[in-house]
Amino acid sequence: MIDLASQASKYIYIVSGLPRSGTSMACRMLEAAGIPMVSDGLRKKDRHNPLGYFELEKVKRLKEDAAWVRGCKGRGLKVISHLLCYLPGGCTYKVVFMLRPLGQVIASQNKMLASMQKPHDPADTPFLISRFQDHLREVRLWMDEAPNMDTLFLDYPQVIAQPQKQSGLLADFIARPQAAQAMAGSVDPSLFRNQ
Repeated sequence: MIDLASQASKYIYIVSGLPRSGTSMACRMLEAAGIPMVSDGLRKKDRHNPLGYFELEKVKRLKEDAAWVRGCKGRGLKVISHLLCYLPGGCTYKVVFMLRPLGQVIASQNKMLASMQKPHDPADTPFLISRFQDHLREVRLWMDEAPNMDTLFLDYPQVIAQPQKQSGLLADFIARPQAAQAMAGSVDPSLFRNQ
């Protein structure tokens, strides 16, 4: 018989994707499955993310210092997509990578920037979409080649529309089938505001 507890403790669970792609929701889903998220609480809940960001400030410095990540086995860590390549070798990762239509990502980012008095020029949207497309293509190619990464891609609108089905996929991926219902219950469709 496979010991799921010892199996889980060998992985570091990474939640990744572009900013505003549903990564905080994925963190809540992992927590609902009993996987503790490593965060420092420095970034507080706000109207853009009323259920929390699950961020850890040290993640922003992965390029300079990533050794501490090895101590996160059995726990979850939110790592934005452009920092994935700095995760240390010698660890085994289960990566939940959130996808969202790029127009929605940009609309959500623009709303947040506007609230911070940093309005974005809508004329830049096609350029940003092209850059994001290139970035996501490069990240996926890199992850395909990484021998220590097992990745599940989840589509944010699909998780909102089909929380039971998508939670089942995630529960199977993390080998916690009994947690599917709890994960589905953690999904809040009211937060899907930029469609």
